Amino acid sequence: MKPQLYFKLLIASLVLSFSCTDSSTEETEEKPNQKNEELKIQQLNFPKQKILLSAEASEAVEEWELYQAMEVEIDRMEKFKLEDLIANSSTIYKASDTLQKTLPQRLRNKPVSARLKVLRSKAAQLKQLAERQQPDYKEMQKVGSEIPLDFYNLNIQLNEIFLDVSIFEE
Repeated sequence: MKPQLYFKLLIASLVLSFSCTDSSTEETEEKPNQKNEELKIQQLNFPKQKILLSAEASEAVEEWELYQAMEVEIDRMEKFKLEDLIANSSTIYKASDTLQKTLPQRLRNKPVSARLKVLRSKAAQLKQLAERQQPDYKEMQKVGSEIPLDFYNLNIQLNEIFLDVSIFEE
Protein backbone atom coordinates (compact mmCIF):
# COMPACT_ATOMS: atom_id res chain seq x y z
CA MET A 1 0.00 0.00 0.00
CA LYS A 2 1.00 3.55 -0.51
CA PRO A 3 2.10 5.77 2.40
CA GLN A 4 -0.75 8.19 1.64
CA LEU A 5 -3.30 5.43 2.16
CA TYR A 6 -1.74 4.49 5.52
CA PHE A 7 -1.84 8.14 6.56
CA LYS A 8 -5.53 8.47 5.60
CA LEU A 9 -6.42 5.27 7.46
CA LEU A 10 -4.55 6.51 10.53
CA ILE A 11 -6.39 9.83 10.51
CA ALA A 12 -9.76 8.14 9.94
CA SER A 13 -9.19 5.76 12.87
CA LEU A 14 -8.16 8.66 15.13
CA VAL A 15 -11.27 10.64 14.18
CA LEU A 16 -13.48 7.63 14.86
CA SER A 17 -11.87 6.90 18.21
CA PHE A 18 -12.23 10.52 19.38
CA SER A 19 -15.85 10.70 18.25
CA CYS A 20 -16.63 7.49 20.16
CA THR A 21 -14.92 8.84 23.27
CA ASP A 22 -16.97 12.03 23.25
CA SER A 23 -20.29 10.20 23.06
CA SER A 24 -19.39 7.94 25.96
CA THR A 25 -18.42 11.00 28.00
CA GLU A 26 -21.82 12.53 27.34
CA GLU A 27 -23.54 9.34 28.49
CA THR A 28 -21.56 9.26 31.74
CA GLU A 29 -22.37 12.92 32.37
CA GLU A 30 -26.10 12.30 31.90
CA LYS A 31 -26.24 9.51 34.49
CA PRO A 32 -24.97 11.66 37.42
CA ASN A 33 -27.30 14.50 36.35
CA GLN A 34 -30.23 12.08 36.30
CA LYS A 35 -29.23 10.72 39.69
CA ASN A 36 -28.93 14.28 41.06
CA GLU A 37 -32.41 15.11 39.79
CA GLU A 38 -33.74 12.02 41.57
CA LEU A 39 -31.98 13.10 44.77
CA LYS A 40 -33.52 16.57 44.57
CA ILE A 41 -37.05 15.19 44.86
CA GLN A 42 -36.34 12.81 47.75
CA GLN A 43 -37.61 13.51 51.25
CA LEU A 44 -35.05 14.49 53.87
CA ASN A 45 -34.06 11.98 56.53
CA PHE A 46 -35.92 13.78 59.28
CA PRO A 47 -35.48 12.47 62.84
CA LYS A 48 -38.38 10.32 63.92
CA GLN A 49 -38.31 11.47 67.53
CA LYS A 50 -38.63 15.14 68.40
CA ILE A 51 -37.18 16.55 71.60
CA LEU A 52 -39.76 18.91 73.04
CA LEU A 53 -39.20 21.55 75.67
CA SER A 54 -40.27 21.02 79.25
CA ALA A 55 -43.00 23.28 80.63
CA GLU A 56 -40.44 25.52 82.36
CA ALA A 57 -38.24 25.77 79.26
CA SER A 58 -41.28 26.48 77.06
CA GLU A 59 -42.25 29.30 79.36
CA ALA A 60 -38.70 30.68 79.25
CA VAL A 61 -38.59 30.78 75.42
CA GLU A 62 -42.15 32.08 75.09
CA GLU A 63 -41.01 35.65 74.53
CA TRP A 64 -37.93 34.67 72.49
CA GLU A 65 -39.63 35.19 69.14
CA LEU A 66 -36.65 34.05 67.11
CA TYR A 67 -36.70 30.68 68.85
CA GLN A 68 -40.32 30.37 67.74
CA ALA A 69 -39.30 31.26 64.16
CA MET A 70 -36.55 28.63 64.16
CA GLU A 71 -38.95 26.05 65.56
CA VAL A 72 -41.37 26.79 62.70
CA GLU A 73 -38.52 26.35 60.18
CA ILE A 74 -37.58 22.99 61.71
CA ASP A 75 -41.22 21.86 61.63
CA ARG A 76 -41.47 22.89 57.97
CA MET A 77 -38.32 20.92 57.18
CA GLU A 78 -40.12 17.71 58.12
CA LYS A 79 -42.00 17.87 54.82
CA PHE A 80 -39.08 19.17 52.74
CA LYS A 81 -37.63 17.51 49.72
CA LEU A 82 -34.02 18.30 48.94
CA GLU A 83 -35.05 20.94 46.41
CA ASP A 84 -37.11 22.69 49.12
CA LEU A 85 -34.12 22.59 51.42
CA ILE A 86 -31.97 24.22 48.74
CA ALA A 87 -34.58 26.93 48.14
CA ASN A 88 -34.88 27.66 51.88
CA SER A 89 -31.21 27.34 52.86
CA SER A 90 -30.66 31.07 53.28
CA THR A 91 -33.86 31.43 55.37
CA ILE A 92 -32.70 28.61 57.64
CA TYR A 93 -29.29 30.26 57.94
CA LYS A 94 -30.78 33.68 58.79
CA ALA A 95 -33.07 32.14 61.40
CA SER A 96 -30.19 30.30 63.07
CA ASP A 97 -27.91 33.36 62.92
CA THR A 98 -30.44 35.69 64.55
CA LEU A 99 -31.34 32.97 67.04
CA GLN A 100 -27.73 32.89 68.22
CA LYS A 101 -27.49 36.70 68.38
CA THR A 102 -30.67 37.15 70.43
CA LEU A 103 -30.18 34.53 73.13
CA PRO A 104 -31.89 35.88 76.27
CA GLN A 105 -29.65 36.46 79.28
CA ARG A 106 -31.74 34.08 81.39
CA LEU A 107 -30.83 31.18 79.05
CA ARG A 108 -27.16 31.98 78.54
CA ASN A 109 -24.76 29.29 79.53
CA LYS A 110 -21.93 27.49 77.75
CA PRO A 111 -23.87 24.38 76.65
CA VAL A 112 -26.74 26.43 75.13
CA SER A 113 -24.30 28.80 73.41
CA ALA A 114 -22.37 25.83 72.04
CA ARG A 115 -25.53 24.24 70.63
CA LEU A 116 -26.50 27.53 69.00
CA LYS A 117 -23.05 27.77 67.39
CA VAL A 118 -23.33 24.21 66.06
CA LEU A 119 -26.80 24.90 64.66
CA ARG A 120 -25.63 28.12 63.00
CA SER A 121 -22.54 26.38 61.58
CA LYS A 122 -24.63 23.59 60.03
CA ALA A 123 -27.03 26.12 58.54
CA ALA A 124 -24.10 28.12 57.13
CA GLN A 125 -22.61 24.94 55.67
CA LEU A 126 -25.95 24.10 54.05
CA LYS A 127 -26.26 27.60 52.60
CA GLN A 128 -22.74 27.39 51.20
CA LEU A 129 -23.40 23.96 49.65
CA ALA A 130 -26.64 25.23 48.08
CA GLU A 131 -24.88 28.21 46.49
CA ARG A 132 -22.23 26.16 44.69
CA GLN A 133 -22.15 26.05 40.91
CA GLN A 134 -22.10 22.24 40.99
CA PRO A 135 -23.90 21.29 44.21
CA ASP A 136 -23.18 18.03 46.01
CA TYR A 137 -26.71 16.81 46.68
CA LYS A 138 -25.68 13.89 48.88
CA GLU A 139 -23.70 16.22 51.16
CA MET A 140 -26.60 18.69 51.26
CA GLN A 141 -28.97 15.89 52.19
CA LYS A 142 -26.62 14.82 54.99
CA VAL A 143 -26.19 18.34 56.37
CA GLY A 144 -29.90 19.11 56.01
CA SER A 145 -30.75 16.01 58.02
CA GLU A 146 -28.39 17.09 60.80
CA ILE A 147 -29.97 20.53 61.30
CA PRO A 148 -33.12 19.22 63.06
CA LEU A 149 -30.91 17.05 65.29
CA ASP A 150 -28.87 20.10 66.23
CA PHE A 151 -32.06 21.98 67.06
CA TYR A 152 -33.27 19.11 69.24
CA ASN A 153 -29.89 19.06 70.97
CA LEU A 154 -30.45 22.76 71.71
CA ASN A 155 -33.81 21.80 73.25
CA ILE A 156 -32.06 19.26 75.46
CA GLN A 157 -29.70 21.94 76.75
CA LEU A 158 -32.58 24.36 77.33
CA ASN A 159 -34.44 21.66 79.27
CA GLU A 160 -31.36 20.99 81.41
CA ILE A 161 -31.32 24.60 82.62
CA PHE A 162 -34.62 23.95 84.36
CA LEU A 163 -33.99 20.45 85.71
CA ASP A 164 -35.11 20.05 89.28
CA VAL A 165 -31.90 20.04 91.28
CA SER A 166 -33.64 18.36 94.24
CA ILE A 167 -33.75 15.12 92.22
CA PHE A 168 -29.97 14.94 92.40
CA GLU A 169 -29.77 15.87 96.06
CA GLU A 170 -31.76 12.86 97.28
